[in-house]
Amino acid sequence: MTRDEALQILGLTGDATREEIVEAHRILMQRNHPDRGGSTWLAARINRAKDILLS
Repeated sequence: MTRDEALQILGLTGDATREEIVEAHRILMQRNHPDRGGSTWLAARINRAKDILLS
């Protein structure tokens, strides 16, 4: 996954701050968590996107 793909998954722009990345991840995971009927594939992509943007 590229940085641009990660930004797109989290719905952010290139100048997103750490706080914005964490908040976008939190909101998306609340909506898409497998324990709440979401997809494990999508949850993994959301987690990977956050990891890439915070590394």
